[in-house]
Amino acid sequence: PPLLLLQAYVILYRGRESDAFRQFAAVTAADPKNRIALYYLAEMSFSRNDFASAADYYSRLSEVTSLQPELEVKRQKAQLLAVDSLVRDGANAETAGRLTDAEAIYRRALESAPSEPVLHGLLASVLERQRNWEGALSEYRRQIGLAGPNDDAQRHIVEILTNLGRTEEAQALTQRLGEASAPDDE
Repeated sequence: PPLLLLQAYVILYRGRESDAFRQFAAVTAADPKNRIALYYLAEMSFSRNDFASAADYYSRLSEVTSLQPELEVKRQKAQLLAVDSLVRDGANAETAGRLTDAEAIYRRALESAPSEPVLHGLLASVLERQRNWEGALSEYRRQIGLAGPNDDAQRHIVEILTNLGRTEEAQALTQRLGEASAPDDE
């Protein structure tokens, strides 16, 4: 690894960034916890706007050493930008009618931000359009579990329960929704 690292430096300072990137990746293949190689891979990915890779490298770097505050900010920014990019890609796939692609994209986004209720709602919507009732029901429930009661998500749940033939559950939820939205007599 030290020799590979030295070669990566030489290649980088010759101005051949893509070759240097591959060489730093070779260093991490030989030594997955090499903090110098991880740092350069993270920074190079960030500078190329490859935010998903940058977030991954910054996270791996934080596992082997404590990140300096400016690197932690970059890690968080890279993660947010990566998720934002995936959400945009998912929306484009939905618009184009590529629901299977949209589902895969939203699942990748959830790997980066598993506790983000909006992502669960987006995935649930795609699953519902694919008539994957059980999957959609599960994702809407996760969304509600993370963000609290949501009339829109609960209406979708009522629809799904009806499609699954679970009409009693759907009626009970509809009644609770009606009671919650009824104006107070006073």
